[in-house]
Amino acid sequence: MKNYAYYPADSYATFRQFLEGTSRRFGEKEALVSYSPKGERRCLTFSQLKQNVQALSEAFRLSLPEGNIAILSENSIEWLLVYFALIVSGRTAVCIDIEQSDDVLRSMILQADCTACFLSPAFEPVGSLLCQENPRLKQLLLMEKEGKGALAELLAQGQAITARHQGGWSFPDHAETFTASIVYTSGTTSTSKPVMLSEVGILTNAADSMRLVAVGATVFTSLPFYHTYGLTCSVINMLLHGSTVGVNGSLKTMMRDLKTFAPETMMAVPLIVETLHQNIWRTLRKQGKEEAVRKYIKLFQLGRKFNITLHPAFLQPIREAFGGHLSLIICGGAHLSASIGAEMEAFGFQIIQGYGITECSPLLAVNRNKDRRVDTVGHVLPSYKLKLKDGEILVQGVSLMQGYYKNEELTAAAFDDGWFMTGDLGSLDKNGHLTITGRKKNLIVFKNGKKVSPEEIESYVSSLPLIKEVMAFGLSSSSHADDVRLALMVYPDPELTAGMSSYEILEQLQTQIDQINETLPVYKQIQMIKLRDSEFEKTATKKIKRSTILEKR
Repeated sequence: MKNYAYYPADSYATFRQFLEGTSRRFGEKEALVSYSPKGERRCLTFSQLKQNVQALSEAFRLSLPEGNIAILSENSIEWLLVYFALIVSGRTAVCIDIEQSDDVLRSMILQADCTACFLSPAFEPVGSLLCQENPRLKQLLLMEKEGKGALAELLAQGQAITARHQGGWSFPDHAETFTASIVYTSGTTSTSKPVMLSEVGILTNAADSMRLVAVGATVFTSLPFYHTYGLTCSVINMLLHGSTVGVNGSLKTMMRDLKTFAPETMMAVPLIVETLHQNIWRTLRKQGKEEAVRKYIKLFQLGRKFNITLHPAFLQPIREAFGGHLSLIICGGAHLSASIGAEMEAFGFQIIQGYGITECSPLLAVNRNKDRRVDTVGHVLPSYKLKLKDGEILVQGVSLMQGYYKNEELTAAAFDDGWFMTGDLGSLDKNGHLTITGRKKNLIVFKNGKKVSPEEIESYVSSLPLIKEVMAFGLSSSSHADDVRLALMVYPDPELTAGMSSYEILEQLQTQIDQINETLPVYKQIQMIKLRDSEFEKTATKKIKRSTILEKR
């Protein structure tokens, strides 16, 4: 399909302007909804969001030290209130990845020179150690959700200030060059790096996302806010749309909250989509419908070639498991298998894939509602310029990072004559669709000079029923480092393989992989399979930590 006009989007230079603008436009419409562990519903309207952030920012200016302030907490409405209020008050919000070890958490806060830290009760033990080790850290503040606590007291203090100013601000907005947040990279191939992002960069990225993709009135997200995809794309962008965002803070309650909130749109990473996909097929097998549905999928894919869309009534129970209204899944953070994406579309869920990295605030490209291909990541955002150099994706744009915190040498090394080097390999087709072919550092190089991307190999096998998770890698087959065989490390689906021996699992997998190998050139054929008895260690966006796993192998 040819390109079509961008959707309209409001542009803001600062978060203060963003909050004021969305409050004027959407007023008493619900902005944020969350559920307690017991399932109790809580919400804030757009007006209440602006008022609470304004009150907190007033209190922060009086009660908090200046500089960089960490947020160490699970997803919650409070997380977002603190984030917005810190930035509006002139502090830099440091987003800490809570899935790291306690030692890494403390080192991140120390590295970012944090002067205070907001933390949820779960991280109080880490907080006490922080104060002992870090003389720069002046304050620890609890993000209590109920009753009295540091945040609740600061909110009351700020509300009194705004009342005295008759609802107006007591301080001017700050310069657009201000560093809004420091976010750590996911660290799949190296140590996480602290990335400095500006307000205008984040807000431009969110507005660009809105220009390319139309979403539903209700959007559900369980993506971590300490990652730019979870924050910029699934919260800030959605609030710009005027959508109501369902906030999930725990994977334990994700399916419950998803069904209760009953969204039209869901934000996801490939692991979540793959889990939904596996759950659907598991249910169909139990119901004895697997063969009939596979025939339907072939018919659906044939109909797509003639612009005929089939959505028979028997698909409705599948939709009911996700609340009954879900029609759009936006997926990013890693590569989603094209075959899984195609099958999810046959089940009635439109899949829109995107691509981004932390240093880019994060989105670089995304498919569009009426112009999408599940095997690509779509079109480059309008505010970005992109070029390919030796297959690597290089970009320029206003949403690029200000640099790595206190590391000018590392920052300079990330640029090539003013172009940011993403480290990702890709290609552009004649219609402007970007395809990611792999990660430059991940390439497997054979002694004959041939190169293969492990992500490509993984895409061929990830939809096999017995495979829960998979990682392709180069295995040295002799004393020579360059004598490499293509291997798979597989975590089998524990439900489907229950009662099977390792030999039986390998035997079934080998039969299926032999069939795949017949379709591939010799150098891309899989030569070895290794089984794991546990899931892979992953980043915040559920990407496998390749370098860590290979070091432990």
